Amino acid sequence: MLSDIDECNTIPNLCRNGRCINTLGSYRCMCNKGYRPDHSGTRCIGNFPIHSNLWQRVFDNSGLYLADVNECELTPPPCKFTCQNTEGSFICSCPKGYVLNPDGVSCRDLDECATGQHNCEHECLNTPGSYKCICPKGYSQVNDKCIGNYSIMKGFKIDIPIINIKICIRC
Repeated sequence: MLSDIDECNTIPNLCRNGRCINTLGSYRCMCNKGYRPDHSGTRCIGNFPIHSNLWQRVFDNSGLYLADVNECELTPPPCKFTCQNTEGSFICSCPKGYVLNPDGVSCRDLDECATGQHNCEHECLNTPGSYKCICPKGYSQVNDKCIGNYSIMKGFKIDIPIINIKICIRC
């Protein structure tokens, strides 16, 4: 009785850009994101058509194979903001104040007010990529704090932060 040869363990780099799976009498490739098996299932190739100018031809000991392409350098680039190339694919990211949409390439505003990601003392107003704190009437905005404007004597003014006590001047 003949035993099966495990090509995955005996032949190095069979499934470059993927994982080699031994089968009875052969093997197949499970390819990484951004790659797909060729027609025989024994090599991982990029997801671009072969006639595309995105392929880079690289030679190694086993002959010709297709190498990773930096999708971030394409015109137009795949990401709306920041693009990071990975082998066989890319990852998009967004600037502070924005989150990645489910499409994985565009960004939408993060509502810091609705998600509680703000330091406002009173009221929070969402703005594109940020937020703005709003103080009630009689208070001034100082950074994210509301400071009360109270006149005690003509020409004098004191700043009192919002606190939950009542001030009685003529009790």
